[in-house]
Amino acid sequence: MGKLYDYYKEKLLRLFGATPKNIGWTSYATLTIEPEYPVDLENLSFKNIDWLELYENLEVVGDYDEVSTDFRIREFISSKNHEPHFSLITEFYLMLGNQFENGEISIFVNNKLDKKLISEVILHFNNCRVVYENDLPTEVILSNPKKVSLNEVHKQGINPIISDLYGNVSESEPEWSPSLSYKVVPEKIEKYEDQNFDLLFEYLISAKKDKHFLSFSWLSLVLDETLIESVAIRYFAHKCKNMYLWVNREKKITMIQLEI
Repeated sequence: MGKLYDYYKEKLLRLFGATPKNIGWTSYATLTIEPEYPVDLENLSFKNIDWLELYENLEVVGDYDEVSTDFRIREFISSKNHEPHFSLITEFYLMLGNQFENGEISIFVNNKLDKKLISEVILHFNNCRVVYENDLPTEVILSNPKKVSLNEVHKQGINPIISDLYGNVSESEPEWSPSLSYKVVPEKIEKYEDQNFDLLFEYLISAKKDKHFLSFSWLSLVLDETLIESVAIRYFAHKCKNMYLWVNREKKITMIQLEI
């Protein structure tokens, strides 16, 4: 059971881009992180930003329901029939995967590796492992984006929303720190539309087991007076039922959580 627990614990850490020492998780896919010291609410309050409302007791939701004891991890082996293609999906995962030198990202799959995922995502990473549960693929673990692919997407120009989310590469590994959640008030934010990103947005939702929530971590965003001008914030605020920002002591946005 130890091996199984460690594997699913690592899955949680990869998904949320954090390294907490104490985590609790249930079959209902809820992550609870306990701070090692009391959170100073005053230092985490930003009363001068009227488009955010403090929203306590918000749960972090992930794609973890049933735990299978029959799982194995294999390296992905490409065949001659596989050819890389570029799309906005490629750009999104490359920029996400490039945030940290030793970072890993997970993509959940519905018991198969389709051609689109292979050609537009997997083939653009140097390292790819596939998790099989009951002999069916359920997750792809990616790391080390190919430089040639990164150069190509930069050459073509990064989508403004993706650039907002992952445009700045961090120089340090992500570490967990106490955060508070804030609910975005969409009525106070100017709407931003992007038809190209709409297709990517639909794809990201389709890749989720829980279609009601979508989260973005390992972000480049910081909470300051200019954040309201962020095209990513302006786009997401009007694309979901509710939008939440998780903010740590350094005013860094550690996660965007969307209720679809």
